[in-house]
Amino acid sequence: MAEFLNSHNLDNFEHQKTEVAPLNQLLPSWETRHYNLPKQEQKTLLLPLLQNYKLSATHVNNFVDVTRGGPQAFLLQNLLRFPQAMTPSQAFGTAIHAVLQRAHTHLSATGERRPVEDILHDFEQQLQNGRLAERDLAYLLEKGSDVLQNYLAHRYDSFSPEQKAERNFANQHITLDDVQIKGVIDLMHVDKATKTITVTDYKTGKPATSWQGKTDYEKIKLHKYKQQLMFYKLLVESSPDFKGYKMERGVLEFIEADGENQLHHLTLAISNDDLAEFQKLLKAIWQHIQALDFTDTSSYEPSYNGILRFEYDLLHK
Repeated sequence: MAEFLNSHNLDNFEHQKTEVAPLNQLLPSWETRHYNLPKQEQKTLLLPLLQNYKLSATHVNNFVDVTRGGPQAFLLQNLLRFPQAMTPSQAFGTAIHAVLQRAHTHLSATGERRPVEDILHDFEQQLQNGRLAERDLAYLLEKGSDVLQNYLAHRYDSFSPEQKAERNFANQHITLDDVQIKGVIDLMHVDKATKTITVTDYKTGKPATSWQGKTDYEKIKLHKYKQQLMFYKLLVESSPDFKGYKMERGVLEFIEADGENQLHHLTLAISNDDLAEFQKLLKAIWQHIQALDFTDTSSYEPSYNGILRFEYDLLHK
């Protein structure tokens, strides 16, 4: 668990490591008061949190990520919801998603594209809500302006009124083999004629050019992205609002260009076998959560292979 608290996103600024301090201060109190309690008393404290609990793609990724604390980190971050300061990169990503959502919503409502200068103004307002340090705010405002202008210059024509932005499935009451799931999808293109859906997930940060990661960090990131798209397929195809529809493909849309100013996207075709295996993993994770079994994963190698090993053990033990 200490590894989770001391870890930081490699895409973040170096000084962000200090932003886990509030969580570090809360952790000893939690461990002293609760981890040493008898199991029955722990259950009494934690069971109320499960009454209306639903599993999301982010929760799945956090639960299996042994490089950041695995189930114990999930307990603190997603079930107990310990407060965490938003990092500059998180504030940047949140602001980008918010302004693209508004651009899509504006187009759907009016049939006209929101002016680029208005989108840039939206971004500035959103980023200011992130309570960033002055130097981070100045840097990210300039970066965001460049990123958005370049992205919209190349991709704005692909926006259409028929696309559904930020589709929330929380109130759909979706249950798969006793597993209750929820999620918000960045963008859905629904083809009523063929009853197919393409899901697009916007990503900020360094773009990937293939599903084969070069570094261990990139392999972990792409593994999570694949699972996220598989989760969305289960979500969409099990939704009562889209009964009879099939999610034809999932797309990762990278907002930031590469070093040669080229934009990239990755498309994933999901096989039935991969989806079935992933659904089994969801059930295993769900059963652990419902049993309040937040396994200590410190014995697993904190790497991509360590994550795969932990997932294998979840499925086969």
